[in-house]
Amino acid sequence: GFMPFYPVKLVYVIKKELLSWKYLFFAWGLKALNPIPVSREANSGDFNMIRELACKYFSEQKHVLIFPSGTRSAVKDSINIPPSGILLAKKLKCRVLPVFIDTEAWARGKYIKDWGMIYPETITISFGNPISAEDIASLSIRENHEKVIAFYRKELESLSKS
Repeated sequence: GFMPFYPVKLVYVIKKELLSWKYLFFAWGLKALNPIPVSREANSGDFNMIRELACKYFSEQKHVLIFPSGTRSAVKDSINIPPSGILLAKKLKCRVLPVFIDTEAWARGKYIKDWGMIYPETITISFGNPISAEDIASLSIRENHEKVIAFYRKELESLSKS
């Protein structure tokens, strides 16, 4: 998991399907982390649930980790990250820490879409500059989202040079 690299209590937002019977042992481990399960479809019910639970977890000094949808695709060709994390931060009046994880070593599953093989490659994890709660409140969602996209582009460029 991600926890050894980030020394605070984390709550993951994950796909509901990962808690299903077809991933039985994996699902048991995930359930122990008390994740926030969401459906594949972007909908207001999931967003409202994430907002409510994030408020609860923030009061318990926990941080919420959201992986943008579609991020296990060929991100080097295009960066298609929805601004939902920034929108959530604006509603919660909190800061955002962009995190870049190069998962080229993690292939998409062939038989099971959610589960792929991890190959012996280097996985790069980079932390961007935090976007303050003040910037989240005063700048537009688009301006803050552009900060995240710029960070991802910089990380992708540095990967292609190495």
